[in-house]
Amino acid sequence: MNRDIPTIPPSSGAEDPAVLGALASLPREQASPGFTAAVLERSRTAEKPAAELGWSRTTTLLAASLVLVTVVTAGMLERAHQKKELRGRVDALRSEHEMLEHELAELKRASAEEPAVVYLGGDENVDVVLTFDPKAVPATSSGAVAPVAASGNHGI
Repeated sequence: MNRDIPTIPPSSGAEDPAVLGALASLPREQASPGFTAAVLERSRTAEKPAAELGWSRTTTLLAASLVLVTVVTAGMLERAHQKKELRGRVDALRSEHEMLEHELAELKRASAEEPAVVYLGGDENVDVVLTFDPKAVPATSSGAVAPVAASGNHGI
């Protein structure tokens, strides 16, 4: 309904004969050719629900469901891929840890068999040797152990 045309409120009784007479005396307007067909066509397009202008409701729901399933599946695949990568990294770290433990055990075994000795220098009378074997006892040429005084600053 056009809102520009004023409406006449319904009366409580019979219509006013003066108004009816005035309306009857107005000249009749003739519609242009095709007016009725154009009005009917506009009314048909205006009455169509929104679903008929595009996808049907069922098609829209199916498409939305498909998008939802695709997004969820992609997220799950990404998460599985990340877990696989992390498992690979953990396996590599475990392998490296085992290798380092093996090397450390080998070094401990080798140091237990043969003490480490470092020659620090010396002259014709004295050779200075540093050993890391706590069981080793330094010997002098006479076989007696010579204690060294630990007092004062020796320039070290």
